[in-house]
Amino acid sequence: MNLGIHDEVNASMKDLGLDLRRMIDQEEEPGLGNGGLGRLAACYMDSLAMPRIPRSATASATNSGFFDQRIEDGWQKEVTDPWLHLGNPWEDTQAGGCVLM
Repeated sequence: MNLGIHDEVNASMKDLGLDLRRMIDQEEEPGLGNGGLGRLAACYMDSLAMPRIPRSATASATNSGFFDQRIEDGWQKEVTDPWLHLGNPWEDTQAGGCVLM
């Protein structure tokens, strides 16, 4: 969608006998944590990189990802975000987290 080629991709998939909507519905929305403290930490790391200050960072996540937010009766309720239920090829699942360099 962001590339502006939805119609072309949809038509190509139809030519292959595939359903784009069905494929999209199978993929979990990733809980990437791109706001709040995660964004602040990224900006902090960037500010250290510019003057070449030595640095390292560690990120952690549960095996089920971060969390989804629901509003029920005017209150926030955190629920498990299962986007990592099939595992994460980018991290060492034995260690339970990943190290950013």
